[in-house]
Amino acid sequence: MTDYISYNSGPSLLSPNGREYYLDKEITITWLEPESMDFDIDLIWYEILFTDSYGKFIQPEWTQIAKVPSGNTSFIWQVPEFIKSDKCRIGIRLVDIRGQRSQISFSAYNFSIRERRIPLPAVFEPTESSTYFSYIPIVLDNKGLIGQCSQRAFYQIYYNCESLGIEWSLLFSHVSLSSGPLYWDVSNFVTAIDYSLKVELVDEEIISEPVFIKNITINTLNYFMIDTQAPVGDINIINNREYIKDKDVVIEAYAYDAVSGTKSFRIEQYDIGISDSAQPSPGPYKDIIDFSTWHLQGEDGVKLVQTRFKDWAGNITIENIDEDFLRTYKKLNDNEITAFLINDRDKWIAFGGSFPKLYFNLNEVASLSGEATSMIFYNDILYVAVRGVANRGILQRYSAGQLYDVYSMTAEDSVIISMCEFDDKIFMGLENGNLWSFNGSSFVMENSGSQFNSSITHLGTNGNILYAYFDSSTTALGLRKNIDGTYLFFIVAIE
Repeated sequence: MTDYISYNSGPSLLSPNGREYYLDKEITITWLEPESMDFDIDLIWYEILFTDSYGKFIQPEWTQIAKVPSGNTSFIWQVPEFIKSDKCRIGIRLVDIRGQRSQISFSAYNFSIRERRIPLPAVFEPTESSTYFSYIPIVLDNKGLIGQCSQRAFYQIYYNCESLGIEWSLLFSHVSLSSGPLYWDVSNFVTAIDYSLKVELVDEEIISEPVFIKNITINTLNYFMIDTQAPVGDINIINNREYIKDKDVVIEAYAYDAVSGTKSFRIEQYDIGISDSAQPSPGPYKDIIDFSTWHLQGEDGVKLVQTRFKDWAGNITIENIDEDFLRTYKKLNDNEITAFLINDRDKWIAFGGSFPKLYFNLNEVASLSGEATSMIFYNDILYVAVRGVANRGILQRYSAGQLYDVYSMTAEDSVIISMCEFDDKIFMGLENGNLWSFNGSSFVMENSGSQFNSSITHLGTNGNILYAYFDSSTTALGLRKNIDGTYLFFIVAIE
């Protein structure tokens, strides 16, 4: 038998090798046995080690999780419930009967062990105790679920009615998170005041807790609805550039009709400088979806792409108020956009450069005192965050064609880079990691008791929870309001 175990005689770990995400509670560990060992002579086994705090400049604390006899090349580890980390690594080494050990062969990169959590779906429409006649719009908060579940997640929607003896019945199945509003045709349903909806979010084998909307009244007796107005809508051309060579463009269309709802739309193309008789034929009417592809027709030149919407009453958009050419507000005299906001059909654009400008649609409306970093409407007033002197943030209010300072930050790197309305306040994420709020009259630093080390690059909400996303982080911060008016912070893992 050999007197020692050399460096080259240890096993080679195959998996996990790093950058994996484990949601299950079983991890299969595999390795290659060393070719230099004589297993018939040497009494040898493997020690499998684990750490959940591996750092590049930190000596890891290895914990032995198993001893496996030689002759094996895999082991299934039942992960304890308490382990949740994104700094995990597996190690393996040889041990002989005299206690001599090879060096550890461990994962090349960190891997993550996460608790499988799935958020509650949020339903904007219908609302409880509301009355509907011919159809019921079902509007779900898809944006609030971004980063909280996989791209394969979908909704299952059911309905029931106790007074009519209707058990829970599937209404819509496998509704993707990228879908737009749904329309439930109830024109032939029996009138009752206690219909209910149940919405579940399904992510692989995990199903969320259901969300119920109760006491929905469906009244289909002796009614009629008058709808004489066409839908209002708009389009965005994805990855829009002033000059393109690809004739297939992806178009995002959205529309609203207050009475009967938007039924369908079609895409039309108009070539600038060509007679009306030679214009390309419009596309067919089709159901409203989030994204459509349009193949540009004709020769090279300036193209206008627009939409025409139709509602369920048959009203059709005659002309688009807002025409979208195949060009954007990307640059103004080679100055890049620093902030952009769409409010209803209006576009607010802030350009940078030596003389920053604020534009409303196509018109310049104000000169900015610095680079605008974020914009938001709050109580029907436009608020603009500006990068001030010494990289300090300034919040301004736009009114009557002028910008007025509302508050100036004093700390270093206090530029406001994200804003979101939540709990009837503006919440502001700062470059230095601080989270502030503004209720229209006073400012409060909400995380005064706990400093965040990364910039808050994005703020979003599903109505009940404010989510703060940090630069280069695999976790988000959730903020929920307590009954006493205080806020509770909690960590949210990003899938």
